Amino acid sequence: METAKQLSGYLVAGGFATIVDVTLFSLVTQIQNAVFTAVAINSLLANLGLLQVLVNDLHWSTTIARLTSAGCVALLSFVEHRLCSFGQAQSARSFVR
Repeated sequence: METAKQLSGYLVAGGFATIVDVTLFSLVTQIQNAVFTAVAINSLLANLGLLQVLVNDLHWSTTIARLTSAGCVALLSFVEHRLCSFGQAQSARSFVR
């Protein structure tokens, strides 16, 4: 019963996150779609690579490695979006004025 409860909670949270993600993704322009996709893929690859190094090469515990990786990837993603995504929106506003 506990597994079913966890699964349903996971599906509800994941489904809601997916709906929000797809909605936001569909609202941005075509160039921003490409930038958003590139940042997302880069973040995924960085996450996988960092986990590989931390767990397999440095022998960190999986929990600590996952927390460290999540923090690093969140920072990386923010910086990439700040430079690419957010910067384009600011440039577009400046151009319109």
